[in-house]
Amino acid sequence: MKMRFPLTGTAFLCLLMLCCGFEKKWKAAESGWDTRVETAVSKAKARGKYVLVLKTGLEQDPASRRMLYDVLSSRVMRRYLRDNMETVCLDFSINSKMPFQQARYNHITATRLGFPDTTPAMVILNGQGTVIARM
Repeated sequence: MKMRFPLTGTAFLCLLMLCCGFEKKWKAAESGWDTRVETAVSKAKARGKYVLVLKTGLEQDPASRRMLYDVLSSRVMRRYLRDNMETVCLDFSINSKMPFQQARYNHITATRLGFPDTTPAMVILNGQGTVIARM
């Protein structure tokens, strides 16, 4: 019996990496996301935009990875965010090589903005830095 869709070497490697938990390493700065809320708020105020603040745990949380890679990284969503919002990512990954100062800033900022303990979570701020929506 002949296989209808044989696995090529590349397809097999991709399937193996997927099954073994291979994941993309996403860095906020490389993706156009700020890591400081204050910077994004000042840009939003000057440009008449809102600020989307995303709390993630990319390395240990499948829901965070899915939110970022499948939803927020789609072409339509990237265009919408670019045109209407400044974006900030507060990463809470356990094993990341994040500098201590950034990890501390993320924790303090998440507490100040009233984020829940779970990830992923989002808040939307206006140009004055006031929370106007929580998700």
